[in-house]
Amino acid sequence: MKEINHNEEIRATRVGGFGGSDAAMVLSIAKAIESGEKLTTTQKHRLNQLKGLEEVPQFSNADTEAGHRFEDEVDAALHVDWLREKVMYDHKGDLYENFRVFAHADFVHPATGSVKECKWTRTLNLDGLRERYQPQLQWYYMLGANAVSLCYCIVNAESGEEDRGCVDVPRDDKMIDSLRAALRLIDTRFGDLDTEITELDDTDIPDNIRQEILIMRELSAKIKSLEEARDQHRASVMEWMESKKAVKAAGWWGSVTYTAASERKDFDKKAFGKDHPDLLAAYSSKVTKKAAYITAKFTEL
Repeated sequence: MKEINHNEEIRATRVGGFGGSDAAMVLSIAKAIESGEKLTTTQKHRLNQLKGLEEVPQFSNADTEAGHRFEDEVDAALHVDWLREKVMYDHKGDLYENFRVFAHADFVHPATGSVKECKWTRTLNLDGLRERYQPQLQWYYMLGANAVSLCYCIVNAESGEEDRGCVDVPRDDKMIDSLRAALRLIDTRFGDLDTEITELDDTDIPDNIRQEILIMRELSAKIKSLEEARDQHRASVMEWMESKKAVKAAGWWGSVTYTAASERKDFDKKAFGKDHPDLLAAYSSKVTKKAAYITAKFTEL
């Protein structure tokens, strides 16, 4: 019951605020804003969750469950002075008008201001863990932690052997400054960010449209198979016509025309535009309308 309540607490606090697990995304959102790039669908979903426009999804799999068990084992080994699942709030929270900044620390030692973050993995080594979670680990320092350590359990995917330990994480003022700058930038541009979701996943597609797509997939596979069979017959006919030096073969069924290999020079519009942008613009006034269309890429049946 405690774990369920804690998960609900995490989901609730993610509405209206950025948590430690958002640290890397905060940096990436700010980078997109600075470079003028469009936000990714994942970034848009997170911002909409923060605004309360979308529900924060529940997520659990075998790896996350293994991570929870590892936290339980760390908890059992720590002194009672360490508090588990402690919420930390930003002591400079008044810097931002549109959101709160917080963290759900795995373990906090109030007397010393120390934080322990637990990570379980079967895909990364220790250096990989440090690199991937460095923004989250520095986030704790940003919130006022005096010391941060990373408790890890690295499982060898082949042998199942575990490497466990706990290492100190040095404070990185440069990254902390980057996190602060990213948060301020997002806060400043918050109302202007385009968070409309235009790329939908399977859970967003109604059943009738999903059925149409599945039919398209089946037909595309049949077309591909028929085209491959046709190309085999085409190759046989072409080889025969080349041997006869024939340019056309006709009958009641229609006709087949042979066209010899050739070369041609095409106008490199892209290169010309790069070297002569003014000229290209001057001669590109004609507007050609093109009807809307869709393209589809399917997994093989």
